Amino acid sequence: MSIFCTSLRVKNIGRELFPGPGFLQDGDVVEIIGEQSTGKSTILQDLMITCLLPEDHDGCMSGVIYFDLDYHFDLLRVVAIIEQRTQGTENDIQNWLKNFHLIRCADMEQLVISLHAIEPLIANSKIPVGMIILDSISALHWVDSNAGNNSQYLKEAKLRKIVQVLQALKERYKLCILASTQQLLKKDCRQNRDDEEEVVPYKPFLCRQWLEFVKHRFVVTKDDHEEVTTRKILCLSSKMDTKQFVIDEKGFHLVKA
Repeated sequence: MSIFCTSLRVKNIGRELFPGPGFLQDGDVVEIIGEQSTGKSTILQDLMITCLLPEDHDGCMSGVIYFDLDYHFDLLRVVAIIEQRTQGTENDIQNWLKNFHLIRCADMEQLVISLHAIEPLIANSKIPVGMIILDSISALHWVDSNAGNNSQYLKEAKLRKIVQVLQALKERYKLCILASTQQLLKKDCRQNRDDEEEVVPYKPFLCRQWLEFVKHRFVVTKDDHEEVTTRKILCLSSKMDTKQFVIDEKGFHLVKA
């Protein structure tokens, strides 16, 4: 067992984004849902960068294991954001990224194997690993969804295995688990429809075990109107209001009301 499992791994991450104390907490499981190009990966990478950075740059100096499941991860973009946020030197950034581990998987089977294989890395790391990111878990879901023929149980079998492994790692090492899901199915999630209320395009399609595993579920939307892009994020697991955010050269920022 990791010698770091009782220490605080994440702090000051996601300021004003998460309900309760307003920050990401050790052991939290977060899902960010949205259509393509709404900013899901940028939000994950912003939280990741804060996890990697040292305390003098408002970070917590913890390691991150990032599963790039749709092969869209752009390291140069991450480095550019770190440069803008910290004005750090090339040597500084290289040192901070030593605690960053990138893994690519082509299907659910590879992901299951990789999750089992990373435990020695987590347990033996001199710098505690604070976060596992899965971006985007829905990419592999659709690839593997036909493997079970007409049986929904068989189609979801590998995802259930993934949840079991993640649950064990979370409990053993107090890791935060963050994932993105591309929303393809739309449904008005409001209980009592009111024309003045906003329609949230969310319809769950992953297995029940995954839905129960997630603690904080966010939906992000983007509206392009007259050359002005409006991005919004809503936490479905709380009664928090929809918040507007922007993406610029420094990454993700909430817009203050």
